[in-house]
Amino acid sequence: MKNLNINELEICEAEVPFCVDTTKVAFDLGYKIFMTHGTVSTVETGNELIPLDILYKHYEYVWKSRFVTFLE
Repeated sequence: MKNLNINELEICEAEVPFCVDTTKVAFDLGYKIFMTHGTVSTVETGNELIPLDILYKHYEYVWKSRFVTFLE
């Protein structure tokens, strides 16, 4: 996307845990990442070790603290 002069990406939905790594890779490649709160999800397996609402808050905290700008 460098040849298209794109340097910002908006993540519209992020699935835990897979999008965490992908979002980090985009950041490491130099893209500025934007995301809206509450757009994190996952496939429920019925065997969650961490309640999903806490898991979502955790990942939003990890992203915000490191490499995502949240849109208000």
